[in-house]
Amino acid sequence: MVGIFPNEDAIVRLIGAILLEQNDEWAGQRASLHVVIIAGEQEKLIDIDAQSARLHSDIPHSSFHGLPGNGHMIQQTATEEVMSALRELTDALKASA
Repeated sequence: MVGIFPNEDAIVRLIGAILLEQNDEWAGQRASLHVVIIAGEQEKLIDIDAQSARLHSDIPHSSFHGLPGNGHMIQQTATEEVMSALRELTDALKASA
């Protein structure tokens, strides 16, 4: 390890503390996050209904894009659809600014 971090555990503790502090700030402000969830409907590693669609239902201001005919590597097999979903996110952020 380099510098002020004597070992990997020290780095993990620092990052954990930062994330807890950030979570407290977000919870205190009740921040509304715009989230775009994109998943291939032929995904074999996860169940998109049990995970991605549920995540969408749990996150206000989120959108969910299930991409038919695509699996795990949607950024390569459905590039335009992924970019379109990301443009949707940037448009939402611009509109809320």
